[in-house]
Amino acid sequence: MEKAEKNIYPGKGLGEVKFGMTPEQVEAILGKPSEIETGDFEVPNEEEEDFFITWHYDEEEISMEFEKIDEVFRLVILSVTSEEFVYNGQSLIGKTWADLKPHLSDLHLSKDEVEEESTFVQFSDLLNISFWFEEEVLTEVQWTQVLSDVDMN
Repeated sequence: MEKAEKNIYPGKGLGEVKFGMTPEQVEAILGKPSEIETGDFEVPNEEEEDFFITWHYDEEEISMEFEKIDEVFRLVILSVTSEEFVYNGQSLIGKTWADLKPHLSDLHLSKDEVEEESTFVQFSDLLNISFWFEEEVLTEVQWTQVLSDVDMN
């Protein structure tokens, strides 16, 4: 991935990779993933099953999930753990919440406590993005589509 492609766009994607893309479209941009996981999970209607595929790009520290939507797998979740990824020109991973707070104020984040005492999440319901902190240091950014912004064509 080139430097310009490491920009996080909440609700939209990562560089040229956009939510709603098929695995083939993503592969054309990023190449083959390091690892592929497949699975299914139950939905409220037990007669139906939704399927998902998770791709990992180990060297780039990117994970993504595709969900079967209208019989086509579509990108629905992105996750990054490398300090090379940026939001509004700001490198995120490895920084403390105190350092990041002024750079993320436009996201209207709320704090969510998790079971482990040293871990917390700052999240935006509006833009479906979460920032995972361990020992006050950001370790992961995970975001999903904002449905009104997704082009399924």
